[in-house]
Amino acid sequence: MSILDPLFSPERGQRSTIPDSKSEPPQLTIVRTLVIVYEPTMDSSTGTKLSQYMRWNNLEELAKGYMSD
Repeated sequence: MSILDPLFSPERGQRSTIPDSKSEPPQLTIVRTLVIVYEPTMDSSTGTKLSQYMRWNNLEELAKGYMSD
């Protein structure tokens, strides 16, 4: 069993659908997100990371936005 097996399980990719009527219960949506961040330290004396050095957006906020989409 690989560490990536849960990402590629049969229920992966299921999406919720809009119910046909108000009496029909909504279906569950399974969301799985894998984020790999490469964030090297650009200046060891100040601890400046790559995203700070390049003045990129906050990685945590970008990841939250990605997951919510």
